[in-house]
Amino acid sequence: MLSESAHLIVNCKQIIRSKVYGKNDRVKCTHCLSEFSISHGGRSDIKDHIQSAKHQANLQVAAKNVRLDSFFLKTLLDDGDLLVAAKEATFAYHSAVHNARFKSADCSSKLIAKLFEPKFRSARTKTEAIILNAIVPLAAEELKNDLKINFVTVAADASNRKDVKLIPVMVRFFWPEGVKLKFVYFHSVPGETADIIRLVHENVIPVGIPWETSHGMGWDMHKLL
Repeated sequence: MLSESAHLIVNCKQIIRSKVYGKNDRVKCTHCLSEFSISHGGRSDIKDHIQSAKHQANLQVAAKNVRLDSFFLKTLLDDGDLLVAAKEATFAYHSAVHNARFKSADCSSKLIAKLFEPKFRSARTKTEAIILNAIVPLAAEELKNDLKINFVTVAADASNRKDVKLIPVMVRFFWPEGVKLKFVYFHSVPGETADIIRLVHENVIPVGIPWETSHGMGWDMHKLL
């Protein structure tokens, strides 16, 4: 039969037996790491410790502390983590489609976390990373696959914004949902004609435009023609 003190130790998870050899009457509080004897009062000794100022102060400190492992990424994600990640990716895609500034994600992220999903964390830095490292590569791969089985029209233009010359290159092709128009290349280039042609050629060719099925090309840049 277990004594009353032993029963209390079993039922109170924060109180464990002391590991000091030969001290069977001593216990240890796992919350505040204090060791004390229960040889006189037993249950009342434990109650007195739990109500002591030292124990209460340690509880307040422990509540404010954050576990070290919370600062590291999980190696295994559960369904809840994957669902939050999907929501953050959807928010990033929405921001890209509507040309929202990355800075606006700082405010939007806090609002979404407050109203809908407490675990949602996708401010400007994370939103930009999701777009550049996940959505853009996926969109580029899908575009390559679409162009393999379609007749396409290639269009390009050039425009000046102060001292910067911008060159967008787009492709248009037919899909069951209708005609699709997508960006292939959009970047700033030097002002020299030879450099413009070279940079456009180097960046458009890797996309995999099937020139054998290209039935139209439009370049609204008279200096290059």
